[in-house]
Amino acid sequence: MNQGRTVLAQILDGLEAKEVTRCAARYPMPRDTPVLSAYEHFAVMVFAQLTYRESLRDIEAAVANAKGKTRWWEYNIAEPFIKMLPTNIAAGIGLAQLNRIDSLQAKRAEIWQRYQKEFSALGWVTILAEATAGDKHSYFTYCVRMPKRDELAHFLLDNQVYTTLRYHPLHLNALYRQTDVRLPHCEALNEDALSIPLHPRLTNDEVDKIVDLFRKFGKTHSL
Repeated sequence: MNQGRTVLAQILDGLEAKEVTRCAARYPMPRDTPVLSAYEHFAVMVFAQLTYRESLRDIEAAVANAKGKTRWWEYNIAEPFIKMLPTNIAAGIGLAQLNRIDSLQAKRAEIWQRYQKEFSALGWVTILAEATAGDKHSYFTYCVRMPKRDELAHFLLDNQVYTTLRYHPLHLNALYRQTDVRLPHCEALNEDALSIPLHPRLTNDEVDKIVDLFRKFGKTHSL
């Protein structure tokens, strides 16, 4: 729902398509593709770096895996592999953002408190506990609990608000061979928790939209 320019678009601004085409002509790829131009191929690879994809096949698999799924945040780990985070691009962006950490966190805190106030008035939403004395939240994610979680997630998505769940319980992945283990609190959150947008670039209008959609969903579902 972000109306601003994406990080990918801002990065690609630094390199014109004609320059990529000129370089590709001078240093041709071993195998050309009739589908993507050299610039489009480059843009896909930048996207892969930003989203921690391992390859073009990984991008395709990630998209295909999400199609038709009720819970798009659930995933299956096919094989163990070293988690190489962050990428050089993501690390560069992160280092630059350290200079703005105070203002970014202040914006996240502002949105967080707005959610706390608005959702506390909705009897069907369980909000987050406030930090205890001497502690403070990192404002990494804003997670709420409610009945009909999956329906709400799809309702929000239909209205251009993307949500997810951080994180899908690892013991439910067959790779770990612990699917017979029961972790009741973790599994309960897996059924009714949802992480909603908490980004410092969210505008007041966008936050208003999210809150209004929650209210609308509650009314239409008699919650």
